Amino acid sequence: MIAVTGCTASYEKYADRLLATARENGLELVRFRFRDCDWVSATHAKIPVIQTAMKAFEDDVLWIDADSEVRRYPRELLSISKDGKCVYARSWGGYIWGCVQLWAHSDNSFRLLNEWWNLCRIYRSDSSDTNLWRVLRSGKHLGYEQLPPGVLGTVRPDVWGLPSVENPAIFHLGVSKQ
Repeated sequence: MIAVTGCTASYEKYADRLLATARENGLELVRFRFRDCDWVSATHAKIPVIQTAMKAFEDDVLWIDADSEVRRYPRELLSISKDGKCVYARSWGGYIWGCVQLWAHSDNSFRLLNEWWNLCRIYRSDSSDTNLWRVLRSGKHLGYEQLPPGVLGTVRPDVWGLPSVENPAIFHLGVSKQ
């Protein structure tokens, strides 16, 4: 498993912190730089990064938003059975929380990523999370599972109606949502 992130210039300081905390916790993380663009376009840019990393490393890819911290190694991800699954993410209340996603290195994942990318090109004003949720809800892709509960925590979960997670492996700061 290889961890990746991506950011524009305005998120560099967060990505630097993510890289440092990943290193401190033994997680190999590669950072990609996006061209400067608006927030929605930056959310779309994670798709080609995931595809590129899957091809380059020929391994599963853990996407982590740049405005996150690794607080401990995500051991829970090592024991996930990927039998036919494409993506592991968290969803709450009819919405996918795409700040941390584990993608299985498979042909099915590449197909889902391509469909996700195509929807982002059609629904350009919607975030990548909204478009991924569209793809997953279409029923064409049965390869979606929830991330294990201890992997992802976020700031202000009560405000967004999200579950609070004690000692999460990865903590999303939600900079764009503050």
